[in-house]
Amino acid sequence: PPLNSHHVTGVQSALRAPLLTIGSSSSPATSTMGCCGKEEEDVKEEEKVKGPLEKRECRDVLFLLIYMVFWVGMFIIAGYAYKQGNWRRLLYGTDSYGNICGHTNEVEYNNDNSGLDMTSRPYVYYHNPTLYTTTLKVCVAACPTTTTVSCDLGSCPELCLATAPYSLAGASGSDASNDGCPVGIGKYESNAILHRCIPFADDLKDYLNKAFDNSDTLQHIFSDFNVAAVRIIYMAIASLLIAMLIVILMRCCAGILIWTFVLSGMFAFWALTIFLWQQWQQKKKEREVSGESDNEQAFKVMAIVSLVASIIVFLIVVAMRNRIRLCIAIFEETSKAMLRMPQVYLTPILTYLNLAILAVFMFFTFVFLATSGTIVESDFNKRAYYSHNKNYYRMWWYLIFGFLWTSQFILACGQITMAGMFATWYFCRKTGFSSPLTQSVYRLIRYHLGSAAFGSLIIALIQFARVVLAYIQRKLKNKAGRIVKFLLCLLACCLWCFEKFMKFINKNAYIEIAIYGYSFCKAARTAFMKLLRNILRVAAINTVGLFTLFMCKLMVVGITGCIGIALLRNDDELNYYALVVLFMCVMAWFIADSIIDIYKMGIDTIFLCFLEDSEHNNGKDKPYYMSDNLLKFMKSGAKNQEGAEKANKEAAAKEAKLAKESSADTGKTAPPKYTNPPRE
Repeated sequence: PPLNSHHVTGVQSALRAPLLTIGSSSSPATSTMGCCGKEEEDVKEEEKVKGPLEKRECRDVLFLLIYMVFWVGMFIIAGYAYKQGNWRRLLYGTDSYGNICGHTNEVEYNNDNSGLDMTSRPYVYYHNPTLYTTTLKVCVAACPTTTTVSCDLGSCPELCLATAPYSLAGASGSDASNDGCPVGIGKYESNAILHRCIPFADDLKDYLNKAFDNSDTLQHIFSDFNVAAVRIIYMAIASLLIAMLIVILMRCCAGILIWTFVLSGMFAFWALTIFLWQQWQQKKKEREVSGESDNEQAFKVMAIVSLVASIIVFLIVVAMRNRIRLCIAIFEETSKAMLRMPQVYLTPILTYLNLAILAVFMFFTFVFLATSGTIVESDFNKRAYYSHNKNYYRMWWYLIFGFLWTSQFILACGQITMAGMFATWYFCRKTGFSSPLTQSVYRLIRYHLGSAAFGSLIIALIQFARVVLAYIQRKLKNKAGRIVKFLLCLLACCLWCFEKFMKFINKNAYIEIAIYGYSFCKAARTAFMKLLRNILRVAAINTVGLFTLFMCKLMVVGITGCIGIALLRNDDELNYYALVVLFMCVMAWFIADSIIDIYKMGIDTIFLCFLEDSEHNNGKDKPYYMSDNLLKFMKSGAKNQEGAEKANKEAAAKEAKLAKESSADTGKTAPPKYTNPPRE
């Protein structure tokens, strides 16, 4: 049929559509396949840009169930460890017959040296410290302070099995020879460390004595921290306030900081080029005068390479100037959001609190599991050894993976919570909102714990692979050849890079989940396609932006260190105030890193919200939600789009005019250009 105006408009619109819109969905009622084969209905177009979606569904429930079942296994292993383990074995040590030194013991197996009262013998002594895993161990009242070449019942009775409470009847073989005293090595001088008698080499012993005994350095250090404890707390609060102040100042100073760093980098490249060029000219003159010169060609090559690099950097900055300006605008908007929502500062506190609870639980579980097992008598020398469950090492690996998965799950929940808060601010700041933290936490717990479990599972699997690879590398340290070592190092590097990439994908997927309530797979795919379509903007934010944030951390540490030196340098009660200042700086770094992590999450969230806003709205019948600061980047793009549309209309009018003239010359109606309507 002949082509009508509706068809022409449809064809022209299709031809003018940008190719980079591949992967976006504008259909209001389409469905996509979910991660587990279930069809997932797309969010309606009119609901896409009204802020975090209220009408949601529980997503990735299967992975939440798997996570819960996994933790049932964790509790079973923990219960077994707490029942079978004894932490005193690890802290106080045991002799070769299973007696805990410094405690009263029960009889564990049929031996005269089992179940002895070791209350008066709190230290473990190794007969041969070079073979501490296989040598005879006894509990002693004090570690020896002198060294003897030989040892017998008369010279060192406290080390012999013939001395009560031990009995030679409970020993056999070489343990019963020489009255159960050390054979061949004698008695050695040692110091008590964690209730173990540890010998020292002469040079190490002299160093430790000089450092800790003669000058009381250790006591002075603890005294310094005790005296400066209140000021350390004050500096921790000051570091927090400084970091928050820097975030607030980003609202008006982000452009100054970012352009300063960018121009400084360009200046450094050009300065290096000039320096290398001068060195090359100097070497060239030396060759003309003396007939020889060293490194002339090397400086020439380096000068040329530096010049090319400087030109490339300059061109990149010129080409990326608008993206850098967008990066500055995103920084400013994030500062506004954090100033409007002070509750966002609570999210890292909740995250670190949960991580601390997890760390305590895992620490005690590991300790009890390490000291679990049943004492069994050796057929060779009547000593006691611990017989572990056949699944003992499997339980260790299970706990390690559980720790990795749970820690990543806690971090994922924190990221989804922060993303929900920043998305609420972006879309609802003009209409008003209340309790963004409460609402974001509610949406997380009600709908998206499964997505958090799925995303954290991926990272945990990669980290677990790295742990296993590190274990293999350690086992093959002195056995593998150079090729095997190279391949293992290469694989470790690849896993590290893959983990960084997946963390980047996960973070942006969590943002999409916080906005639209997608499942993890769809959120990751949607976020990745959006970032791919705006790869230059992403590059600007992830290079210039991250470097700026790193410098902000150093700024917090530097200011904290200067204030700490000013407060402590004139205090006569302090002996080593530099160590206290160093501790303050380390503490300031971690505090600044926590605040900047919130800021980074806000930058990523607002940037992705800006992309959503710009793709699904047009500023006319669908108004933008972005601020005027971000809207100017859309106006420049709109001008380019209007110019392209005007050129297309002029070309179409010219083509119609030529067709009309041609039909007038022939006296026939010109055939339509298209004989069939375009396919949808």
